[in-house]
Parts: sequence; C-alpha cells; structure tokens
Amino acid sequence: MKHDIDDPLLALDRRGLIPGPEESLVHFEERVHLCLSLDKNFDFEGQGASPANASLILEGTTPVTESLYGIRPEWIQMIFSNKKLAPWHGGCAWIVQSEENASPVAFLQLRKAFYRSSQYLHLYHRRELITHELAHIGRMTFEEPKFEEILAYRSSPSSFRRYFGPIIQSTKEVFVFFVVLLLTLLLNIAFIDHFPWILLSQLAPIGLVALACGRLWVRQSQFRRCLVHLRDLVNDKQRANAIIYRLTDKEIQLFATLSAHDIKMYAEKEAQHSFRWRVILKNWIS
Repeated sequence: MKHDIDDPLLALDRRGLIPGPEESLVHFEERVHLCLSLDKNFDFEGQGASPANASLILEGTTPVTESLYGIRPEWIQMIFSNKKLAPWHGGCAWIVQSEENASPVAFLQLRKAFYRSSQYLHLYHRRELITHELAHIGRMTFEEPKFEEILAYRSSPSSFRRYFGPIIQSTKEVFVFFVVLLLTLLLNIAFIDHFPWILLSQLAPIGLVALACGRLWVRQSQFRRCLVHLRDLVNDKQRANAIIYRLTDKEIQLFATLSAHDIKMYAEKEAQHSFRWRVILKNWIS
C-alpha cells in the first residue's frame, strides 16, 4: 500500500495548497510553484495593499480556517480594488489560468473600503468575507458545486447564514429566479382583472423557492451525516472538518451512508492510486 508522502507535501496541504481530484503530483507541484511565486509574476503594485499589509489582515482569519478546513493559507496575495465588483459585492476570490490546461492560481480581491475599515455597507464584515473566500481558495482545483457553498458558509458567525446561505448554487439560478419574477409581474399586469390567473402566476416563484429549500435540506442533511461518520472515524472534530473539506460531492454523499469502518476501507483503497487520498490518509486519518 502506497502511503509514502513527504512531510513538505503534508505541510503544503495544511497551508491550503490541497491536491485536487485527479491531480497528479507533477501538476500539483507546478501549481504550488505558481501560487507561491504569484507576487513575483503578477503586477500587484498600485492595485492594493502590499503582501505585508495583507498578512496583517489575514491574521484574524487563519485560526478559523485552520479549525474548520485544516488550512492556514498565509501565502495568499490580496489586492484592494473595486474593479469588476458590483456595488453590493464586498470582494471575491479569483481563480485564474494563464492559458487553457495551465495550472490555476488564486488571489483575493477586496473592495478599497476594506483597506482601512472592517465593514462595508453594514452588510459585510471583512474577517467573515475573507474567511468565506479562503474556503474557495483551498479548493481551487475542485469542480464540486453541490457542497462548495455549504463548506464556505460554515465560517459564518450567523447560524441562519450557515444554513440558508448556500441555498443558491450559482449565479445562473439567480438570473432564472429574477426572470420568473419579472414574468410573474407581467402576468399580474396582463390579467389584473382575472384573480384566478394572478393567483396561479404566484406559484412559479413560490415553487422555485420551495424546490431550492428542499434541495438545501437534502444536502445539509447529507453533509451533517457525513461529518458525524467522519468524527466517528477519527474521534476528533477538527480533523473531521479537515477531511470533509477535501472530499468531492460524490464522496460526501457516499460517506453519509457508510460506517466509519467502511470509510477507512475506502480511504485505504483510494490511496493506492490517488495522490489526494494519500495526503488525506497520512495527514488526517492515520
């Protein structure tokens, strides 16, 4: 059984440079090099704070990311710029590629107001926003939309946002919902004297909200059961948090149905051919 993973690779995993699904050691090392040298290869000058200032801002977030995700991504570069941000956006994580099939790199963009203030529009708190976006940074090579936002919203201090924040899975869903709302409004105007039609037109947006809530309930339940089984496996809350953060959608759904023993068997089997699972097994399970 192949479990031989060097300590430097384990350390990179804990820094938030996590092997992605199907990512080979060669591609992983290439991505690590690009991410850690981003400040030398990308012109951040004049776009925001220096790396030293960014490090100071990150200080309050890394204890949270370490507890929830098993990462301390202190290497991340941060810029303060309003470019490409909608007025209601406080910031975002950029995961970009220089060309197709190239290894991705990532950095954080925060609104200029956050350079000197910890809040924006009384809607966003800088520490919460950064922690949320860092959750996406650690999974930059994961294309796993079902539980991505559930993982990211775990860092919110609000229990309401932790549960209902992930109700929207993509910007496409927001667009569809507002199109339905607009059509509903137009139908209400067109059939203003026909109460039954107005009543029926309300069912479409209500139905969409109901479907989204039902989907969220199913996924939150699967996530919770998976986490319980992982805690049974490692007998440690923080290590279980780190493991679930490194799983694919299918693995989270599968582990929600498996016992701790079966999860251990799965991990050992996958570690024979998966670089990602060798790191998980050595760093968080063994």
